[in-house]
Amino acid sequence: MRAPVRVLLLLKTCICSGLFLFISLSNVHAQQAIPTPIEAPTLINGKSNGALMTPENTALAAAVADGLTTSLALSSGAVESNSVISTSPLGLIALTGLKIGLIKYSENFTESEKRLTLKSTSAIWGGAAVNNIAVYLAAPPPVPIIAGLLMGIATWMNMSNNYEVADTLLASSQISKLKPTN
Repeated sequence: MRAPVRVLLLLKTCICSGLFLFISLSNVHAQQAIPTPIEAPTLINGKSNGALMTPENTALAAAVADGLTTSLALSSGAVESNSVISTSPLGLIALTGLKIGLIKYSENFTESEKRLTLKSTSAIWGGAAVNNIAVYLAAPPPVPIIAGLLMGIATWMNMSNNYEVADTLLASSQISKLKPTN
């Protein structure tokens, strides 16, 4: 049995554990007061910034990428050891549908819970997708783990920065509304 076949579950477990640790350590920001929520593609005065990769779209892309790359890795001989899901094409489609459902359901959360959910799912599923690609390419065992962790951390930090920029723009637009015009 090839090494990537034996370690697929171990790699995903390491990536998820590392990302959960990173998320829990940086969860301090999610506990702080968050300004009035804004819609991601609309930043100021109802004018669209033209962004295609809203937080929701990032999470959706990560969910679909994880499903597709899992299928790709499985087609090359890797074995998914997660007994919760079926590795049949229908099982992977169903799991991806559940992930999309979670993303859509997060619209009912408070703003801080929604942000944490979208950042977490994007980071974990994006990291898993990169891991799957590395397994498909038969990279030696430490490479998929490191690549997946780096992708997850980069996704988390990018989304955090985007939220901070949006909050700053919202705050500055609200301050400018309060200033008297002469």
